[in-house]
Amino acid sequence: MEYLIVSGSLELVGNMQTNKQLQQQNLRELARLTFLNLMSANGVMAKTIIRNYKQKQEREHENKGTTIR
Repeated sequence: MEYLIVSGSLELVGNMQTNKQLQQQNLRELARLTFLNLMSANGVMAKTIIRNYKQKQEREHENKGTTIR
């Protein structure tokens, strides 16, 4: 009977380690996806800022009668 308790305890410890490893893997994956999401958002913002700047420059040059390429 003692053997079963020890065996059950070892199994529980093994499951706890497995759960901890899975939690660490999930946390790493969450951090990776969050980083990629932020980088994507930054890229979109940068493109928007650049596009808005170019449009503003084009409007200013159109008002002056010149063209910009």
